[in-house]
Amino acid sequence: MGSVRIQIIEGNPHLRSLLGSHLKKSGYGVYQSQNLDQAKEDFHHRQPTLVILDSDLPDSDGVEFCCWLQQQRKSLILMLSARNSERDIVTGLKAGADDYLT
Repeated sequence: MGSVRIQIIEGNPHLRSLLGSHLKKSGYGVYQSQNLDQAKEDFHHRQPTLVILDSDLPDSDGVEFCCWLQQQRKSLILMLSARNSERDIVTGLKAGADDYLT
């Protein structure tokens, strides 16, 4: 599993840390981004296998960033969100998320 790199882009520091800790314990390579500027830089330098993306980021809309990630076509995208309406889920999937977890 060491070759699997997971980028966590999450605005909530507690949730970001919790996700990161559990994934690291499972043997994944994990790095965390707290905002989109950092996320873009990390994405280009580390080329993750999977991106776990919060839809509500402090500095931008995660759905817009999902569109940008989809254009890169290098990683799977899991949208993680408290938004659980059918419309929100469809919007996230149409933006390019491979899956949407509420």
